[in-house]
Amino acid sequence: MKYVLLATDMDGTAVNDQNRMSPRTEEAIHRALAQGYEVIFSTGRCPAEIRPFLKRFPDMHYAVCTNGSLIMDLRTGIPLRSVVVDPAVVEQALEAIQGMDYTAGFYLGDEFYMDQGARNHLEHYNCACFQQLFH
Repeated sequence: MKYVLLATDMDGTAVNDQNRMSPRTEEAIHRALAQGYEVIFSTGRCPAEIRPFLKRFPDMHYAVCTNGSLIMDLRTGIPLRSVVVDPAVVEQALEAIQGMDYTAGFYLGDEFYMDQGARNHLEHYNCACFQQLFH
């Protein structure tokens, strides 16, 4: 049996805890793409978070993002599959955690949203890696 698809997680797999990809990993991905394999990132990150890495791999065709709720065709930028949560459910979730020591972040399209109060405490929630998304 010949494999045609290689999928990798990003955080802790293709990318280290400093949000860096090693030259060895980058070279392996390039080699697999050159040999005709479909290589995809399968990640909890949104497209905006993986965009800097995708620039290194123009031959990558697909990405599975936001914990599987979005499958992107990287060549066209068109979602092949997208699962969207009803805004009323999001409002209920936000109401349920109000006043608790929790934070919530939401993906909408290829962007990540979080309220300012939560953004000010990203390190407390062990989510400092998200800081790069906010300007």
